Amino acid sequence: MRTSLPWENDRDSPNLTGIPIHCSILNKLMEIHTMQRALPDKMMGMFIKELDERNMGGEMNASRILDVILQSNQDLKKSLME
Repeated sequence: MRTSLPWENDRDSPNLTGIPIHCSILNKLMEIHTMQRALPDKMMGMFIKELDERNMGGEMNASRILDVILQSNQDLKKSLME
């Protein structure tokens, strides 16, 4: 085991920035939170693009397929509420 001090300039010494570690961690958590919020829309866009490129659904493109599925779900919810 080796002890390293901040003023010793070698590969084992930590980089001193003057920013407390909890601030750095909070900043990274906020970045991750922002990326996670954008993830569903990004994945849906990628899903639609991939289906369109593969011409899934014949003459119907992925957007139309998803609209039909959404409409059928809304119809089902409406009939269950009645």
